[in-house]
Amino acid sequence: MTIPEDARRIDAAIDASEQLLRNLVEPIRARPETPLLDGDWTVRDALCHVAARANDVPLILRLTDRRTSGEASSMMAELDATNARQIADRSARTVDELVAEALAGYGAAHVAVSALDEAQLDQVLDVPSLGSTRLADLLVLTYQGHAQAHLRSIEAALAAARS
Repeated sequence: MTIPEDARRIDAAIDASEQLLRNLVEPIRARPETPLLDGDWTVRDALCHVAARANDVPLILRLTDRRTSGEASSMMAELDATNARQIADRSARTVDELVAEALAGYGAAHVAVSALDEAQLDQVLDVPSLGSTRLADLLVLTYQGHAQAHLRSIEAALAAARS
């Protein structure tokens, strides 16, 4: 069975997110309460969010299902409350537990992507703030844009704290 090119792009984006997280583990352990340079979160808060969202494939697939797309859209409209719950739900976890959760999520995302066929990957969704977007492109954006943006904000905060 050949792997669709879109699935390879998504897998590469997931891999890049995972590698960036792995590179940040030691600095995060050393300074988890460092405030991010923008917003009210700390490095630990952002790590909680990354862990919670490491496997976003099921959420995004719910956007493609007409029976649950309203539910997913409603959930996306309540992002601040969802993010706060993700952080609160993980408040007792160690940095290592959060990293393990994120890595397991990335693994699960790879498995979920491998189950998608070309027709699914090519499906077009209407996404608020993005417009019409192919599922494959949305998944790449999720890992390249969203996940890596949070990881880069962690990286920047930790670098600023060292200087």
